[in-house]
Amino acid sequence: PNPFHERLGFLFYHNMLATSMEVLTDSSQYPLMVRHLEKLRNAAYHGDYQWVLKEITRDPVMLIWLNGNQNTKQQPNENFGRELMELFTLSPTDANGNINYSETTVAEVARACTGWTVQNLNVGNGQREWSAVFGQAIHDTNPKVIFEGTAYQGVVQTDFDVIDHIFRSH
Repeated sequence: PNPFHERLGFLFYHNMLATSMEVLTDSSQYPLMVRHLEKLRNAAYHGDYQWVLKEITRDPVMLIWLNGNQNTKQQPNENFGRELMELFTLSPTDANGNINYSETTVAEVARACTGWTVQNLNVGNGQREWSAVFGQAIHDTNPKVIFEGTAYQGVVQTDFDVIDHIFRSH
């Protein structure tokens, strides 16, 4: 009924926040992609990109796609943190060619994004459903300093803190 929102959700958001069915290794995970695409459609109606990023950050398909489900305090995985900055928000350099973030910031953002897994949960009546689950035991609770030594320096704890800091500071 609204071609603009369909195009925004599927052509723009799904192109920029790209995922694929190929990472869903179990056919019982396929409904995750339907929910993911519905989330992108709803995002087009919401109109707040910061909110969209928060929704997608903890989306099971995105967690699997960018290894967020393997990102623990014992073994931080930088894949999502790097893409969050490189593709979803800042880009590696600004319009003048200045570097927007360091490898240290990528590592700190990865630490802030720890704790999320994707699990097949029992939802009752013999039904199971794949869902994003936060595990406090695998989340790095120590403060993380991002953009150290720049005008954008800040301290964050979680994935949402990183997104809020980027939108507030840059």
